Amino acid sequence: MNIRQIIYTCSLCNYFDSNQSKCMSSNKETYPQNSTDAMACKSEGLFVRNINVQYSYYNYVEQPTFSSEPLEDLSRLPKDKNGIPLFVFTKRGVERAVPAYPGLELVSHHLFGVKKEFTFQGQRELIYDIGVNLAGKVCEGLGIKLLVLDNERGIQGKEELRKPYLVYGR
Repeated sequence: MNIRQIIYTCSLCNYFDSNQSKCMSSNKETYPQNSTDAMACKSEGLFVRNINVQYSYYNYVEQPTFSSEPLEDLSRLPKDKNGIPLFVFTKRGVERAVPAYPGLELVSHHLFGVKKEFTFQGQRELIYDIGVNLAGKVCEGLGIKLLVLDNERGIQGKEELRKPYLVYGR
């Protein structure tokens, strides 16, 4: 892949709150692939790169030609005991999987990555989407603890996202 320039997007910025689709710096609504605002922030020195988020195909000026190569370069990520890169799919895109808490061993799948429930990022999304109580039950069912941050206590989640968990379980 011949890459000359990166196109910055909100998904790459640490100020982007993917759960609320909002920029926490400007307090404006935005979306992950928003390059207009992100490039403006970059030129003004307001863009703070979130190092866990991997560049995706839309972040490159020169798009790769069609090939069987993955769209994200996962070669620099830490690997699990089987040598598979530790990544997780989030609302931001593909991220380096950060364990939900110290001592939690992550296991990755070569296509699907690490289950969200096992990662710090994934637990934040789970709490926001389905609430603290239900997220706790989901994690308990997987044999892990749910780490609840102070600002997440009491989050109820969104009813439309809670229903599948309540009806079908996990």
